[in-house]
Amino acid sequence: MLLKSNVVAIGIISAILIMIVLPINLHLQIIPYFDKFAHFGATGLMTLLLLRFTSIRKAVLITFLLFTGAEWLQYYLPNRGASLGDFLANTAGIFTAWTLYALFPYYLFFYKMKQMGYSRTATLHAIKFFRLYKRVHPG
Repeated sequence: MLLKSNVVAIGIISAILIMIVLPINLHLQIIPYFDKFAHFGATGLMTLLLLRFTSIRKAVLITFLLFTGAEWLQYYLPNRGASLGDFLANTAGIFTAWTLYALFPYYLFFYKMKQMGYSRTATLHAIKFFRLYKRVHPG
């Protein structure tokens, strides 16, 4: 099952990489700024998928360098264009993925504690204890 999900992740990453350089003219006039949403979603999804294979720092760095390089490359490709708005949408997608990845363990911890019947105050005290424990006993 894990191998199958890794293959799906690699397939999605490959599709995103192919879409970077292909001359695609999907100008959806119905949705304003559709291309910015596409940039935001593609970089966020790529960052989260790369987390299956590497650390958060490496995933953010790889995605940032890849999409920044792609914007630079699109400046020189015919039928493509680079813009500051695309770069900012890429950066926002990466930052959002990074934030979601950082906050998800806390959400999961709160959910599990709530299921076990603990109050919000007890959960916050447990988080403070774990942070202190990690500071005293790193690794």
